[in-house]
Amino acid sequence: MVSIKVVMITATGLLGAVNAIPAPIAESDVDYVNALVPGEGLPSPKKLGLTNKGLTKPIPNGISKRDNVL
Repeated sequence: MVSIKVVMITATGLLGAVNAIPAPIAESDVDYVNALVPGEGLPSPKKLGLTNKGLTKPIPNGISKRDNVL
């Protein structure tokens, strides 16, 4: 009887975890260049020559957060 309860709890937890996984978004669904609004006096992403493809590119393996310390 205890093992049935454990199986039911585990199955419920797994179903919840599967439903919590976000659905993949196609590249064309989000326009990051127009969604980014710069602060006053800062250039827009268009002026910087940024594209959606460039903004969604993964970070290279050689770059870490520690590399960006001023």
